[in-house]
Amino acid sequence: ELLPIKSMLLRMEIHIAVMFVTFRSVFLNDKGPGNRMLVVPMNDRATVMKGEIRIGTRLVETMVVPSQAAKNLVVKKKSKNVRDDDSWTQGFGRYFPTIFRMPIKRVLDGDEIMVEVTYFEPLLSIHGEYRCQVPVRIPSQMLLPDRKLQETLQISCHINVATENCRWGSASYPLVTVSQEGHRISLESDATQ
Repeated sequence: ELLPIKSMLLRMEIHIAVMFVTFRSVFLNDKGPGNRMLVVPMNDRATVMKGEIRIGTRLVETMVVPSQAAKNLVVKKKSKNVRDDDSWTQGFGRYFPTIFRMPIKRVLDGDEIMVEVTYFEPLLSIHGEYRCQVPVRIPSQMLLPDRKLQETLQISCHINVATENCRWGSASYPLVTVSQEGHRISLESDATQ
């Protein structure tokens, strides 16, 4: 089940041919008590540096596992003592290079879940240009009632290139230039759109 998003900050820092991305989101658990699964889509070239979940005073952090080791992870068979309601982890043992996942246990109804995931990835050079793609799609049913996407999602992008001849564009979310000095450009989401 999808939980409503109270807020999401997407921060990108691009340094020549490497991009660092931080997602910071606050979700509201309105689905009753239970276990949840955090799922963050990303490109298969990405390497997660940090994953953190806060629920009140509880903190859950990631453990970095090399890609090859992650491919070899196997979920043990259920013991007789495992309850049927643990089926929320079904498929967790399968490796998907484009999905970062973290299980969240014992979430109470009404809990706010703060999530922060940071990763980096090398950028692809296509026809002599570096291009970045950050997979972000927020279905309308995940927005709080009477909230628009631009009130929920904030995007900032800082570009540091080796040349003053830099062009940028956004295919899905409107961005505006906040500052541009030489080979540094700062962009933010356009709240007027």
